[in-house]
Amino acid sequence: MMKLIAALALVGGLCCGSVAHAEPNWETSIRIPEEYRDMPWTQRPYRPFHFMGNTVRRMHYRGNPLPKGHDIKKTFSSIGR
Repeated sequence: MMKLIAALALVGGLCCGSVAHAEPNWETSIRIPEEYRDMPWTQRPYRPFHFMGNTVRRMHYRGNPLPKGHDIKKTFSSIGR
């Protein structure tokens, strides 16, 4: 019975935890704008070539540090802007 309760709590926590915050968008600027300096890394937008911050955000929102195909596409499409 305890295992069932623990399993339900785990599944419920995973379901509710993943919808709590929306993942940030991509910023076209490589430099960090002044308004983002005091924000936690998980709330800042993704930016091209910011490997540490982008990895932290992917781990926080997706549970996986590896970029997906659209992440790589967004990185290279924002360079020329």
